[in-house]
Amino acid sequence: VGRVGWIWPPVVDWIDRKCVASAQIRQRLVAAAVAKLAAAGCSLAQALLLPGDARGQDLEAIGFVLITEMIRMVRECGVRSRWAHETGGLEFESYEQVNEPNFEEVIEQTYRGSQDCPELDGVRTVTETLESYKATGSFRPDLWLLARQRDNWVGCVLLANCPAECSCELQYMGVVPHARGRQTGRILCERALTDARRVGASKLILSVD
Repeated sequence: VGRVGWIWPPVVDWIDRKCVASAQIRQRLVAAAVAKLAAAGCSLAQALLLPGDARGQDLEAIGFVLITEMIRMVRECGVRSRWAHETGGLEFESYEQVNEPNFEEVIEQTYRGSQDCPELDGVRTVTETLESYKATGSFRPDLWLLARQRDNWVGCVLLANCPAECSCELQYMGVVPHARGRQTGRILCERALTDARRVGASKLILSVD
């Protein structure tokens, strides 16, 4: 979905890990998996490893590049902050209320000048990225919002609903360049918490690189 695929490093238990034959087998398995993803139309292959995982060497041997370290964070939805009722004059419109090209245009604006994995700039279109977001959890258009201030779009916040885990995931939050440095991001995060509570989530989860 969204022309992205995931790779899990292979495990070859019956040969000593340091053996040359073992390394060759593992790397050929990874290469075969990447080829299969490419044949299926993927433009990007990703892998997540714990820090210090030696299996990353097998991925690097066939061209994978370490681009970031990711931190998984969680926040209880029931605990309200002292800024919970501040809106900063922002108005919100959901994915259902905005035509799709405009929605994608605003998100693309939030990428400009961002340090959010610049190595991936241009690898996928915004449409493809959103397709992969939709496949996470239970997609709800009312949890994808654009923020407006005085008739100008200033940012977006996208949540995935995960009812089985009583949680929501903050998939993406971005601010357009002209609205940065005004605490817009904090207000977007507060809106994410409010919406997570509204759909019955007990915690909000996000991954930060």
